[in-house]
Amino acid sequence: MEKANRKNRNLKIFGDGTASGGVYNNVVIRGVADIDGVLDCANFKVTGVCNIHGGLQAKLFKLVGTSDVDGSISADEVKIVGEVTVRGDCNAESLAVMGGFTIDGLLNAGKIDISPYGLCEVKEMGGETIQVRTRFRMFVGYQHLICETIEGDDIKLEYTKARVVRGNKVSIGPGCEIGLVEYKEYFAQAKEATVNDCKKI
Repeated sequence: MEKANRKNRNLKIFGDGTASGGVYNNVVIRGVADIDGVLDCANFKVTGVCNIHGGLQAKLFKLVGTSDVDGSISADEVKIVGEVTVRGDCNAESLAVMGGFTIDGLLNAGKIDISPYGLCEVKEMGGETIQVRTRFRMFVGYQHLICETIEGDDIKLEYTKARVVRGNKVSIGPGCEIGLVEYKEYFAQAKEATVNDCKKI
C-alpha cells in the first residue's frame, strides 16, 4: 500500500491480538499484541506489551510497557517508559527513556535523554546533546547505562560505564566508570566518578 493512502488505514488492538505489518496511519495497542512484519506508520502508541517481528518506522513511537523489535527503529520522536529490546539500530531525532533498554546495534539521535531504571545497554551512542541521569535513587535494582563508545556535542552522564566518551563539552557525574574522555572545550568530573584517562583534543 502506498504511503499516500496511509491516512485511511489505522490499526487498533485492545486486549490480546495479532496483526500484519504494513503501512498505517495510527497504530494503537492497549494490551498484548504481536505484529508480524515491518511496521511503517505515522504514530505508534503502546500501553502494555507489543512484539514486532520486523523493523519499525514511525514519526512517533510512544511506549508505556515493554516491546521487542526484531529489526531496527527509525523515528522522529521516541518516548519510552518501561523496557524495549531492539535487535538492530535505533535512529531518531529525539529519544527519551525512563526505564531500561537493550539495543544490539547503534543508537543515534539528535537529543538523547535517558533515566535508567534497570539496565540500559547499547554498543555505540551518538547525538548532539546526550544526558543520562537518575531521577530517583530509591529504585531497587541495577541503574546503569553500559556503552562502548559515546560521542556527542554536549554530554552529561551519571551512572554510566563506557570505554570512550568523546565530545565538545563533557560532564562526568556520580556513579560513572569511564576509560577515556576526549573533549574539546569543557570537562568536569564529579568526585564520585572514575575516569582512567582524559585528553583535550
